[in-house]
Amino acid sequence: MRKNLFGRGYVLFVMLLLVQLVVFAGTPEQVASKTGLDQDLFATLNVQVNGTKLGVFIVAVTERALHSRVSEKLLETLRPYVGKNVLYVNPTVESVVPSFPFHPGDFKVTQDGVPDFVPTASDWMEISKGFLAGVFVLNPGGASYGSGSEGLLLMDGHIDITRPFTVSYG
Repeated sequence: MRKNLFGRGYVLFVMLLLVQLVVFAGTPEQVASKTGLDQDLFATLNVQVNGTKLGVFIVAVTERALHSRVSEKLLETLRPYVGKNVLYVNPTVESVVPSFPFHPGDFKVTQDGVPDFVPTASDWMEISKGFLAGVFVLNPGGASYGSGSEGLLLMDGHIDITRPFTVSYG
């Protein structure tokens, strides 16, 4: 994946609904149309974890991303991170589970000319309580939307999100 990418209750509802569209049922064009995000601001990863499909929606936290279909509450959460080299990360699964073997430390971000970045716990900020421990919550839209979690990956000087980079998981 080569992309330039970009709290609770209603925020989680909106983002988990978007993630369901993105991860489980859409081309980048469809996702862009539904979310209002430019295609260069988001990416999706789909991986199998213990036989279950884990979808991860990743968005670059930029001013342009804030002009998409984002709730006011999420805007409040994200706005302080605009221009600070941050990614919004939303893992989700189709089933309703209280937890999932999702490990933020399994991400790797690569970019030409700089060392690979493998984030540690201190590089993350939880939006959803328990994000770092793989705690998932029921999507407020209902069980048919599955469950997920939200966090921010603070890239600092490791990777420049204004240049092409690759995110992998697992």
